[in-house]
Amino acid sequence: MKSDKLLDDYLKWYKNNTILSNIGEVAVLSTPHTNYIGDRINLYVENLADNSIRISDDGETLNELEMASLDITSETRRVLLNNLLKFNGISLSNEGVLYLEVPRSKFAPAKHKLLEVILQTYDLLFTKRTTVKSLFLEEGLTYLKKHDFGGAAIVRKSGASGIDYGIDYILGGTSKRNETLMKFVNHFTFDDFAKQDFIQRDISKTYIDDINYVVVVNDIENKISSKVKQAAEVSNVKVIEWSDKDHLMAYK
Repeated sequence: MKSDKLLDDYLKWYKNNTILSNIGEVAVLSTPHTNYIGDRINLYVENLADNSIRISDDGETLNELEMASLDITSETRRVLLNNLLKFNGISLSNEGVLYLEVPRSKFAPAKHKLLEVILQTYDLLFTKRTTVKSLFLEEGLTYLKKHDFGGAAIVRKSGASGIDYGIDYILGGTSKRNETLMKFVNHFTFDDFAKQDFIQRDISKTYIDDINYVVVVNDIENKISSKVKQAAEVSNVKVIEWSDKDHLMAYK
């Protein structure tokens, strides 16, 4: 299976599974991405003055977390949420609405960024379990720091398309290792893999030299399917299982 075919299949799937509708003057994009109970994630687009638009979740994300009995007002979760929003430039209204206001020409990257933040916000559910002291990302970054990987945490990289992406950890290139970009993810379905393959290809086009694009998956909580493993073998996305620390240490 060629990675070009994977990308084409992903883009076709995304287009065919996005539903467009209107509520008055507001355009509703029902994306193929789903929340923790399998419902589609909706984005709401409103026209503003000066050819600008407002893209929001209409408060659905935090409302659904509250319905799941997650106390979003706890100090730890509030800090995690505020840091996530601040890093990505997402605003939070007094009514609990996550939103961005951007020029119409910036719709595509803004939509991508807001959707990415919504998905990461749902990860706050993992802090509900008493056995989990922190999000998987924090656990991964702590491990890298403890073992002196010496990289930079939480940065953004722009792709050739102009879309910028959140990267969890970057290791600079050396004589023995290409520059390495890492993502830590809790869930990794085939659709998630296709998305990361797209991001890797987009970012790689901005480099002269080859890079390593590594996705570290929390396989302790969610096993990686054979379909994903098979696709990864012919992709430039390197998939590492969290239980395989030797493979991760090879990038040090």
